[in-house]
Amino acid sequence: MTAPSFLKPSTRPANDDRLIAIRNKAREAAQTELQVKNLEESLSEAKRTLQEYYTKTLPDMMDEAQISSLSLDAKGNMPAFDITVGPYYKASIPEAWGDEQKEAAFKYLEQHKAGDLIKHIIIIEFDIDDHVKAKKLATELRKRKFDVSVKKTVHWGTLTSWLKYQVEKVKRVPDLSVINATVGRVAKLKEIKR
Repeated sequence: MTAPSFLKPSTRPANDDRLIAIRNKAREAAQTELQVKNLEESLSEAKRTLQEYYTKTLPDMMDEAQISSLSLDAKGNMPAFDITVGPYYKASIPEAWGDEQKEAAFKYLEQHKAGDLIKHIIIIEFDIDDHVKAKKLATELRKRKFDVSVKKTVHWGTLTSWLKYQVEKVKRVPDLSVINATVGRVAKLKEIKR
């Protein structure tokens, strides 16, 4: 199979009308990209504000008023709703924490009779040629009563690099449906810094 036609450079010069149309679409794309960025920033700010309302402002106000619930009538396009205040819990040991901080958290749990919450995950990576070794190890661990799962995976970036190499260097397009792949063209906009 030959390489897709879009990998071959065009030898035809574009006429003025086409260049104008391309520039106009590129401007529309840039405007839409800016709009998306602004909406994402607005959404993040709205989520922070909402979190502040739900976890600080309203509970504090309702505690001050010594009430745990309140009904609000419909107004305009806002439906009627009830607001209640109750307990909220969330705990996590983030992966981003340093080892020392995570170990301190684990030690704390163990000291407080909650060590059974801690799960030990062991990941051993095997190359494709080592699948027999992987299966043997899994079988041996199961015999010793360990809950073992064996999964095969390919990181999307590795698979994409392989696909690009196949198309551009080997000049062969693999079966895209089998690897859930897309080969095509994309326009990218980059803001010019002045």
